[in-house]
Amino acid sequence: MRIAAVCALLAMALTATAGCAQKDWIDRTLVTENVTGAWAGSMGAMDDLRFDLKQEGARVAGSFRTGGRSASLIGASSGALEGSVAGDVFTFKDARGMFRARLR
Repeated sequence: MRIAAVCALLAMALTATAGCAQKDWIDRTLVTENVTGAWAGSMGAMDDLRFDLKQEGARVAGSFRTGGRSASLIGASSGALEGSVAGDVFTFKDARGMFRARLR
């Protein structure tokens, strides 16, 4: 009788705590990548493209700079940017609203 009572009490305790369990972290946020850091590369006529990014949660803020050979043709550009990360997609725009991009 005592063992049955202890088992019933244990079963009730486990049932009560199972309802309090939190979802996995992936269910709470879509952020699975981190883009923080210095990035460099090229895109089209911009042969020198640099980003300096800092990510907090899904939000990303930072700066960009273009240069290299294309700077003599289209002019060098730099400024602030803001964006977000959802899954493995980084979406951003410059603070002036001149361009926006989506990278995967």
